[in-house]
Amino acid sequence: MGDTMIYIRKKNEREALEEELAKALKENASLKKELQHRVGNSLQLMESLVKLQLAAPALDPCVLNALQATERRLRSLAIANRVSLDRCGEGSLELSSYMRELVAGLLELENHSPPGFSVELTGNSARIGMDLVVPI
Repeated sequence: MGDTMIYIRKKNEREALEEELAKALKENASLKKELQHRVGNSLQLMESLVKLQLAAPALDPCVLNALQATERRLRSLAIANRVSLDRCGEGSLELSSYMRELVAGLLELENHSPPGFSVELTGNSARIGMDLVVPI
């Protein structure tokens, strides 16, 4: 009878630990998503500040070029952040579809695609974790 009590107690302890782990993983995913959302908001804010600077009259051509390049870089980062945020709940994503969406967003950013231009990704399909996608 003593063995049965120990087994029940260990099983309950394990279940409690599993529930605690599941709760922690869910909270971690929620925090990651919130962080990416805040990064997106910060990128939008910085882009808006750059646009205000671009609206200033009589900008020096060097300053104008630098501000335009900064605006494009910020938009590129925002696209990468949005694409990875859209996929965040999955835990991992298929790399080729991520890259396709990212390139399409960057081409849209430039408001043009050269005639006859297409993106072709070759190689084996791979799934990667969101922790590896963010640095990309």
